[in-house]
Amino acid sequence: MPLIILLLFFGFGIQAEAASDKELFNKFYKDAVHAEKRGDEDAAIHHYAQAYKYDKRDSALLAKLGLIYMDKNFSSDEEKLENYQKAYSYLKRAHDLESGDSMITLLTAKAAKSIGNLDESLALLKKAVKLEPDNVLITFDLALIYFQEKNFKEAIELFNRIILAYPDHLKARSYLGAALQSTDNYLAAIEQYKYVLDYQVNNYAVHKNMADCWLALKEYDRARAAYEKAAEIDPNVPHIYADLAFLDSRAGDYESAVTNYQNAIRLKNETVWHQALAKVFYLNGSKKEAIDAYLYAEDYNMAAFIMQEQGDLDSAIKNYNLALAKNPEDSKSIYNLARIYFEQKEYELAKAQFEKLLQLKPNDFESLFMLASVEHALEKYDTAIQYYNEILDNSEKISPEFKNDVYYNLALAQKSHGELEKSEENLEKILSSEEKYLAEFKKLDDLYRNLLAVKLDLDKMTEAEKLLKDILNDKPTDLRLRQVYVDLLIETERYKEAEEQLRIAVAVDKTQKSRLKLANLFKLNQNNFDALSEYQSVIQKEPRNLEAILGAANTFKALSLNKEAENYYARALEYYPDDYLANYNFGLLLQSEKKYKEALTYHEKVLKLNPDFLENYYVLGLCYWNLEDKDKAIKLWNEFLAVSEDEETKENIQKLIQSQAELPPKSLDLKLPGEDERPGIEVIESDVPYYDQLNLV
Repeated sequence: MPLIILLLFFGFGIQAEAASDKELFNKFYKDAVHAEKRGDEDAAIHHYAQAYKYDKRDSALLAKLGLIYMDKNFSSDEEKLENYQKAYSYLKRAHDLESGDSMITLLTAKAAKSIGNLDESLALLKKAVKLEPDNVLITFDLALIYFQEKNFKEAIELFNRIILAYPDHLKARSYLGAALQSTDNYLAAIEQYKYVLDYQVNNYAVHKNMADCWLALKEYDRARAAYEKAAEIDPNVPHIYADLAFLDSRAGDYESAVTNYQNAIRLKNETVWHQALAKVFYLNGSKKEAIDAYLYAEDYNMAAFIMQEQGDLDSAIKNYNLALAKNPEDSKSIYNLARIYFEQKEYELAKAQFEKLLQLKPNDFESLFMLASVEHALEKYDTAIQYYNEILDNSEKISPEFKNDVYYNLALAQKSHGELEKSEENLEKILSSEEKYLAEFKKLDDLYRNLLAVKLDLDKMTEAEKLLKDILNDKPTDLRLRQVYVDLLIETERYKEAEEQLRIAVAVDKTQKSRLKLANLFKLNQNNFDALSEYQSVIQKEPRNLEAILGAANTFKALSLNKEAENYYARALEYYPDDYLANYNFGLLLQSEKKYKEALTYHEKVLKLNPDFLENYYVLGLCYWNLEDKDKAIKLWNEFLAVSEDEETKENIQKLIQSQAELPPKSLDLKLPGEDERPGIEVIESDVPYYDQLNLV
């Protein structure tokens, strides 16, 4: 065959084959379109894929395949990702073929985003915007990427560009509002939301977002109105009820808050809402319901906290331990559990918990303070003092208020340990602190009393008196300290000054305590008529005041007005038949009148009421002696002699026993026990460590 014929033959063959590929491409493409129209995605994909074999440079076909895979139904997350990956593969090839096509670039960007390739998606969208800057669809998608990536500055700029060109682009306005809201520009966000709602009055999401803005601006009434509108549009959104419940709780409408939290929980059983509901119950005083709600949410710490507040310490301990079983490093539960043990005086258990807490938080000085308080309560003063000083060595890390608390406890420990000078020094450090910190010190009265006690123990009477005067100048109505001052004056035999101080106390004392002390002072100074007047004033206000009744009786007796004294003793026994001193004093009166058999009845009763009252053995023995029952008298006196330290009385008894003679009546010393003794200074103080400033957490 000639060469020319062969060339022609092969040439015609090539043309025929090319024509056949075109026809096949068109056929498969047409079949794919028909399959797509009838919703048969799999058939459409198959036919497009067959068409692709005959023209691998058709970017439109590749884009078509990508779009089908993007929209294809899926039955699982794995299948969904597989579809997106195939879509991206086809669209990427289309973009490689037509890199200048803005729509293909946009579609490829969306596919890249769908498989999590955000950097590529962003780069492609930027490119698409450059290719077609006036295309709102592309600009919106780029803005949306920025929004989702929390690049709100870029998102706001692009959404504004869209709105500038198309003011009624409501979707762009909605997202612009959300972007502004995310940057705390709430008023600007609200303006965008209002614009959208003029056209979409029932847009739930916009009402919700606007409510959140009003809430952030503390415009609570407007926030409530917007939330209520959102709930009206869609009553099945649980978060709306939770938001309304928050507003109810803030307004103190706890019943409505309970209802709204319960509605939220009914729609979605969220633990955080059970906790919020529990808090509302607690604020409303419904402690049992609060505990139940916290327990349902497995918030054992808060349930235990309420139990602890209510005094149900066993249940509190159980639930703190449940909290620690969930989280062994729950410092709040450890601390509160330790506090329970401390207050129950289970000091070793408290110590173990505070030590555990310090392992978790080595520089927690409040926990170290509590551990020091435990050692303090255990009377391990050396260790307590060491811990208190360790806190003070880090004084730059603690507040001035806390520092004063540490100084106070350190001073108490030093006082108990006999380090009186150091105790005095640390108590005075608190007094020398800045006025505002001193004013905030909660145990100021006890501080003064302890400092006063230390000064008295150090025999610094002049300094003690000056301290008392300074305090009383600032606190003239502090009756407890004025009573201390009175005792100090009595101790130094300045009775007239003591009387003046008591008269001031009587003027401000709403009780009868100061008047009673004034009466006792008059009696001490043998000013019996003034004493009687004050005792009777007390009895007039408090008819059953035993101390005043006995004081009046003893004073009448001292004035030899025995009939009146007898009446007052009888009154005391009418009110307090088992008071051993009333019985004893009445017995003494009868004994002084030589009514020994009658006196015997009262002294025998005293023996039963208070067998440790030694003076009664002495006077009861005198009764029996005078009634000629000397064996009983000697038996009672021997018991007295074995224990008593009253050497003068013991000597008198021994002389009586030796003489075996009747005791001359005038030698009977029937004075009240301690009648000639002057009261010592009694300062109400405490060596218990102070820890009340540390609240439960």
